[in-house]
Amino acid sequence: MTQARPVNKGLLISLLPHVILLVAGIILTYFAHIKHQEAINNKINNALENRLSSLSTGINSRLDLYQYGLFGLKGFVHGIGANNLNYQAISNYSGSRNYAKEFPGANGIGFIKKVAVEQLNQFLTDAKNDRPDQTFNLNTLVATSDEHFIIQYIFPEQKNIQAIGLDIGSESMRKQAALNAAINNTAQLTAPLTLVQADKLSHQGFLILVPIYKTITISDNKKQRLNELLGWAYSPLLIDKILDSLAHLDENQLTISDINNNTETDFFSYGIKSETNHYQLTKIIKLMGRTWKITINASDAFIYNLHLPNRYQAIVNGSFATIGCMFIAFLMQLFIFRRSQRIKRKALQAKKNKLALQQANLKLESEVKQRTQEIADMSMLQRSIVNSTSYSIIATDLQGVITLFNPAAEKLLGYKADDIISIQSPSIFHLKEEVVNKATLLTKELNHPVTPGIEVLTIKATSTTPDINQWTYVTQNGQHIQVNLSVTSLLNNEGDTVGYLGIAYDLTEQIDHEQALGHAKELAEQASQAKSEFLANMSHEIRTPMNGILGTLQLLQEQPLNEKSKEYLKKSLYSTRALTTIINDILDFSKIEAGKLSLEHKPFDLFELIHHLESDLALQAHDKNIYFKFEINIKHKFWIGDPVRLRQIFLNLISNAIKFTSQGGVTISFNLTDEKRICCKVSDTGIGISEQAIERLFKRFEQAEKSTTREYGGTGLGLPITKSLISLMHGEIKVLSQLGSGSQFYVYLPLEQAKVDESELKTSSAEFPDLSEKIILLAEDNKINQLVASTMLEPTKATVVIANNGLEAIALYKSHKPDIIFMDIQMPKMDGLEACKQIKVLDSEQVVIALTANVFTEQKEIYKQLFDGYVSKPIEKHELIAILSTLDLVDS
Repeated sequence: MTQARPVNKGLLISLLPHVILLVAGIILTYFAHIKHQEAINNKINNALENRLSSLSTGINSRLDLYQYGLFGLKGFVHGIGANNLNYQAISNYSGSRNYAKEFPGANGIGFIKKVAVEQLNQFLTDAKNDRPDQTFNLNTLVATSDEHFIIQYIFPEQKNIQAIGLDIGSESMRKQAALNAAINNTAQLTAPLTLVQADKLSHQGFLILVPIYKTITISDNKKQRLNELLGWAYSPLLIDKILDSLAHLDENQLTISDINNNTETDFFSYGIKSETNHYQLTKIIKLMGRTWKITINASDAFIYNLHLPNRYQAIVNGSFATIGCMFIAFLMQLFIFRRSQRIKRKALQAKKNKLALQQANLKLESEVKQRTQEIADMSMLQRSIVNSTSYSIIATDLQGVITLFNPAAEKLLGYKADDIISIQSPSIFHLKEEVVNKATLLTKELNHPVTPGIEVLTIKATSTTPDINQWTYVTQNGQHIQVNLSVTSLLNNEGDTVGYLGIAYDLTEQIDHEQALGHAKELAEQASQAKSEFLANMSHEIRTPMNGILGTLQLLQEQPLNEKSKEYLKKSLYSTRALTTIINDILDFSKIEAGKLSLEHKPFDLFELIHHLESDLALQAHDKNIYFKFEINIKHKFWIGDPVRLRQIFLNLISNAIKFTSQGGVTISFNLTDEKRICCKVSDTGIGISEQAIERLFKRFEQAEKSTTREYGGTGLGLPITKSLISLMHGEIKVLSQLGSGSQFYVYLPLEQAKVDESELKTSSAEFPDLSEKIILLAEDNKINQLVASTMLEPTKATVVIANNGLEAIALYKSHKPDIIFMDIQMPKMDGLEACKQIKVLDSEQVVIALTANVFTEQKEIYKQLFDGYVSKPIEKHELIAILSTLDLVDS
């Protein structure tokens, strides 16, 4: 028999790791392959979900576009008024719109009229007379006795002629959609239906309806909405035209269904379902009262375009990884073998290391010599720095004996280093009184005794934090020099303090410079005061004649005039108030530049402020034949702020919007942000602003373009003042605009809500109170202003007594005991302030109202403290009525 060969145990041991790695690699590769398949499936589903989301968004966006078009028609109807809506008006409006470009997929835009049963005959007669062809026929889908929803207009008319006269209320599904839109005041889609167009072919589609009410203000009561309903703006939408443009962008199979009462109706399908894969996703979306189900099936081309990794990539990678691990194991075995070989070589290497150590010692000695020379050079460099610096450097030991005294110290103090070093302490050039006073302060600060001497200079000094103080040095010849002295401690290698270093800087030049700056500041303050006094005087000198002009024009306004004279007077009043606004802007800007403009903080009614803005500016918008509307989305009425400056901000922005808008209109909305800030948005459809012009929009004396001033007028101060006022209120203003596309101004104001009891509020009357048997003393030196004020006060039926100066006012007060005194501020002989003080001494309860042409804040604060109120010049009639209405002068 043949003898079996013995098994080589070393060979088996070396092969065992490779067998283990191979089995483990096969198992791990299998699980990696499963996970890889899952990742591919997830990626396909995610891509399909993104595509479905994109399609849903596209459908939503397209229907929103049609909705905006219907809102445009709704706005047009409200703009011209429901009574002015006729065939010619809506034809002109449609002619101005390019439906094919603005609303692709829509077959037109029209108007459906709500007609009661008893008004049907009259409506049909009016509809025939309204049309150029005098033809209008009623078409019903099903006979009905209820009210009618009749398509009265639709443009383009040629391809929608079959729809004119159709009563959509005669078919339940369309009727229900129309009623839902009216009751809920929302856009509404009908279910899919068959539309007959001018080509007499049937097309699948649906209607989109937007309710139009008789008034702009919409009731919260749903029944009331139906009573106020005028009709609907609507558009017939062809499903194929809308959805084909979206489907051409997608290679997948797409199906869209309408769901109603758990019933699905497929109304759109595109593409062919793949036979090789079964990836499918479905999404339910809500669209204007309808529920649509969108189903998308992945095509082979779609999956191919995802560029997915190979399905067997994990197997390939696992195979290579297993082979790699087996190779690494082989290398480790090789490493162990060679390690044993290295041990044998260590003895030989030890001999070589000993020789190398000897060579290293020789090299180290050479480096020590080199380093020693470098330290010597560094020491020389440091001495050079100390000797060359312009700062006085003095070092001492712990006992205060000077160990270093550089040339700059010699130059500053006049002592020689050889006479100082190791002999004297810094006390010879310090004032004894300063050292004693500093010791007293340090004793209180550190809560332990500090003796006058070197301790005063060094007690707070450390190696990292210098003790910096101003001291007086005394030179050798007795001269006193102010220095800034920085003291730090000196440490040895162990970190122990071995002395102190003082670096002094001569402050003589700096002190002289500071004194010069102080003198310059004093001169600047004097110049600022002179400017303020000049502006105050100019304010008075300009407003005094302005008061005469505006007052006499207001008085003339109450006289019987012919229409031409009334028009001249209206323009004169407008120009006078415009001039007053310009003067106010210039003075406001001067106050802002001087930092003297302050704001009031008092409760005010925001709704009342907005109502006054609307009343003041509505006529201006009406004259330009543009729409002008306010949207208030804030529930709280009362806020704390400065209502006068807020009105100035809003008035500037809104009047600018009206000024630069000739077509379309202006919309002002008030909202409350998430940060509880009031946001006012002023939108217009005017000329717009270029990006370059926006950058300089808020600069003073600037306008968007140089031609703007010539065409529209203005000083260029309105927006800079507006921005400054908003900044004073800690708010912000933003601008979005494109040239030729209108502008949007956003104002954000962090105002606080106010708690006000409305029952306690007083409403000012629009008429003068009856002050019969009352006496009014008018102190005014200007004859024209005497005439204006006394004539304005005539409707009160009070007796008006006139004083020409402060002295006369006091005398007439003593003789007549008036019920109220109107006191001018700047008068000859005695001004109004002094006259008021003397009258208040005689009777502190006497009512005295200031008449002032000075609008500066600091002056108004003085008036509030001394007077019982004030009226600004030029005098406005409504302001005079308001101040009289607040005084309890009328007998009950």
